[in-house]
Amino acid sequence: MGVSRGYLIALIGLAAVAVLAIVADIGLLMARDGSADLDVRSVTMKAVARGPACTLEAVILTNGASGSVSFGWIGDGRDGAVRTEEIPEGQSELRVSSRWGASPGQPADPVVTLQVISPRIAEASVHPRSDCQ
Repeated sequence: MGVSRGYLIALIGLAAVAVLAIVADIGLLMARDGSADLDVRSVTMKAVARGPACTLEAVILTNGASGSVSFGWIGDGRDGAVRTEEIPEGQSELRVSSRWGASPGQPADPVVTLQVISPRIAEASVHPRSDCQ
């Protein structure tokens, strides 16, 4: 009892299709040059006293891939206007800062937040009135 010729041809055809699919997947992976998409690993922020005012200094750590980081300052009267910075390949941190000064009508202990909105949401906050003294 043997295998029919038609069955053998169909089996070889299926095997050939499977091999072609695997080769195509490998080709697509290689076309990406092995580069990863930009990702935000963490966001840290501190308030640093500079005379009567305060500087809010933030560090956005990335995975070192190239791409865009979009962020905005929110809280204590800040409007959250979005800024976008381009990160070159190999740079793993972006430093940003904003000046803050106490003004009448502010809450007793305001909170200012740097919110990263792209490539993924991450944020850090400080209380500049108490952190800068």
